[in-house]
Amino acid sequence: TSIRIPEGVTRIDSCAFLDCKDLSKVTLPSSLVWIGYRSFSNCKDLNDINIPTSLRTISQEAFYLCGIKKIAIPDGVKSIGNRAFALSDLTSISIPGSVKQIGNNAFGDCTWLNNVKINEGVEIIGDSAFASCWLLRSIEIPNSITKLGDGVLSRCSSVKDLTIKAIEPPHTQEFVDINKNICVLSVPDQSVKTYKAADVWKDFIHVKGINVKPAVPNSSKKTSKKK
Repeated sequence: TSIRIPEGVTRIDSCAFLDCKDLSKVTLPSSLVWIGYRSFSNCKDLNDINIPTSLRTISQEAFYLCGIKKIAIPDGVKSIGNRAFALSDLTSISIPGSVKQIGNNAFGDCTWLNNVKINEGVEIIGDSAFASCWLLRSIEIPNSITKLGDGVLSRCSSVKDLTIKAIEPPHTQEFVDINKNICVLSVPDQSVKTYKAADVWKDFIHVKGINVKPAVPNSSKKTSKKK
């Protein structure tokens, strides 16, 4: 079963397609700005959906227990709600820098998820955001991060490559389920010694320095006025 949402629609309300288990394809309009609470939750056959560049909010549990294996989140989306993609079939995800906050458990229990890239601009990663992603092997966290929630990678025992681009080691709980004798922690060149001395991060045996370009705040962009 497929459905096309007509142009001009700006919101998909809460539970609009909840439990539509035969729904396999959804075409969203370029006017859409909001996907509501549990809009596509438990749509287990859904494997084809486009996210328009107009979208700004993916609400709590929007794609909870959903069958999607891949989804392109466009630059322009500002928030991903709690459990938005939890228990979905995603295999990889790239989160654009326009997203300022990733909600608690947003991608929790995505047992097929193996690669995560969080782009420069994202500031907050909620508690348990990627918890119980058993197959997750690599994750990249940007310099722009201001809060790394507790248990972000709990029960992610397959992680082998963890890249943290933050100059100062973020405060977070111990990564109890990551094998710190095997996992390679990549951090900014100038911060290797700081990470090796910091609580939680000092437990990683393999710490590698990488070249990280400093984040450029929007306020630093130059503007010129014609006289």
